[in-house]
Amino acid sequence: MKVCYVVINLEHYKYFFSDLNPQESLVVLDKKSSALKIAAKKLYRDKNNPEWIFSLMLFIINRQVKLKNIDVLVVTDLAQIRFPNGFVRWLKTRYPSLKTVMMFYNKASALYGLNGNISIDSISEKDTMLPFDKIYTYDPEEAQSFGFEYYTAISDVSKLVGSVQESPCSDVFYCGSIKHEWKNGRFDAVDQVYQYLNANNVKCDFHLVISKDLQLPEREYVGTSRLPYLDVIKRSISSKAILEIVSDGQNGVTERFYDALMYNRKFITNNSSVLHHPYYNSKYMKVFEKPSDIDIKWLLNDETVEYNYDGKYTPKGMYKMLEKMWNNQRYN
Repeated sequence: MKVCYVVINLEHYKYFFSDLNPQESLVVLDKKSSALKIAAKKLYRDKNNPEWIFSLMLFIINRQVKLKNIDVLVVTDLAQIRFPNGFVRWLKTRYPSLKTVMMFYNKASALYGLNGNISIDSISEKDTMLPFDKIYTYDPEEAQSFGFEYYTAISDVSKLVGSVQESPCSDVFYCGSIKHEWKNGRFDAVDQVYQYLNANNVKCDFHLVISKDLQLPEREYVGTSRLPYLDVIKRSISSKAILEIVSDGQNGVTERFYDALMYNRKFITNNSSVLHHPYYNSKYMKVFEKPSDIDIKWLLNDETVEYNYDGKYTPKGMYKMLEKMWNNQRYN
C-alpha cells in the first residue's frame, strides 16, 4: 500500500516531511509554478465550469506522483485551500478506490476565520471536507469540537541542523512574530517576560519579527528578518528551555510545544491549552499568567529533561498508521 502527502512549498514543510521519500510519497504545490497560475486565472474567470481546472490540478499532481499507483492521498490543510472547491470529490470519481485524508497542521478555526467553540456545521467550507475518508488534527480541542480524529504530527530534524554545543548557549529561547496584533498586547507580553528574566540573570535568546511599518519601542531582540527554520531548531536545541507566548484569545498548542517535546527542553508558556495535551508533563512544562509566575530556580536548574517521546508521531509514523488501518480493513 502506498501513501502520498500533498503539501505546499514552504520551507518548514520541506524539512518536516524529510523522513519520507519525496519521489514516492510527496507532492509539493509550488505557488510560483506556471501551471498553478494558469489554474488560478481559469478558475477566477470560469467558476461555473470546473472540469478544466480539475483536470489541470490532476495534471499537476500526476506530474510528481502517479495517482493510479497511490492507495491513500493525504491532503494537508494549506494544500487543500489551494484546491478548487469540489476537486477532491471529483478526484474520487476518477479514482474510486483512492482513500483520502485531510491533515490539519494548523487550527481549522483560524483557517476558516472562526471564533469560539462551534460545531463543524458552522463551517461554510464543510462541503469540501465531506469527501475525505478521515480528517485528523493536531489540536485536541478541535478534535473534540469538530468531531475530527486527534493525531499530533512532529518531526525530528536535529540531524539537519549541523553541530550543536553540548552545553546550552542560553537559558531560554523565544521566537515569534508580530504584524498588527501587537495592539492586542503581544509585544507588551513578550517584553515584560524579557525584562523579568533579564532582571533575574536569565540568559535570554529572543528573536521577535515585526512588520516594517510597525512603530515599536527599540529592543535588541526585535527585527524585521525571519530566522530560517533550521536556525530556529538549532537555537531551540542550544537552550535549556523554550518559551511560548500566545496572543489573547489564542488556544491550541504551537510548534514550540512540539520542539520542546522532540528535543527534550523545558517549556514555558502562557497558553493553558497545553494542560490538556496528551504529552503535557508538569515536571518539565510550566504555565504562567504573569512573568513573576515563572519559577527562576526551576528554570536555571541543570537537569536532564526526558519526555520519553516514542517517536511514532511523524509523517513516516502516520504513513505506517494509515497503511496498517486500511490493510486491516481490506482483509477483515
